Amino acid sequence: MFIAHLPAGYLVTQLLIKHRLRPDTKKHSSWLIGIGLFASVLPDFDLLYFYWFDQRQHNHHSYWTHTPAFWLAIFLLPCVVALLFKQRMLLTTIVVLLMNVMLHLLLDSIAAEILWLYPVVKQSFGLVEVPAQFAWWPLNFLLHWSFLIEVLIVGVALYQAKKQFLLKYHIVNE
Repeated sequence: MFIAHLPAGYLVTQLLIKHRLRPDTKKHSSWLIGIGLFASVLPDFDLLYFYWFDQRQHNHHSYWTHTPAFWLAIFLLPCVVALLFKQRMLLTTIVVLLMNVMLHLLLDSIAAEILWLYPVVKQSFGLVEVPAQFAWWPLNFLLHWSFLIEVLIVGVALYQAKKQFLLKYHIVNE
């Protein structure tokens, strides 16, 4: 995925807010959208290591930051603490974080491989393999049919954002 992680994160977070994970979620919608956008690209922070230290020796989708088990383990303790201490906003924030990280991995699984069952099974899974036809590697992804999925996600997110803007400023009624 090149351009759809942030728009997809926006859409999922808006959906979670709309279905009100908790009664006062709307009051915290700006916070949750910010958290959702951050989490929607969080696994790709490994690109810093990929370029600066690893010298592009390994596909960054094979790093632990692209492993669902890692994120589940990271969010397990805060989730338990939030439940034990009845911190509903903390729990809501954790749900938004985890949903967006997992969405990132799911979207990456379309045209890349993710270690979904690691550490039980050390095999990567992906929907399609993008053939290397062009010397400039991004062109392989941009000209592959799977990029249309990204364009669709971006289009839906733009439509939704415009609709939310118009509703917020009372330009149209719901």
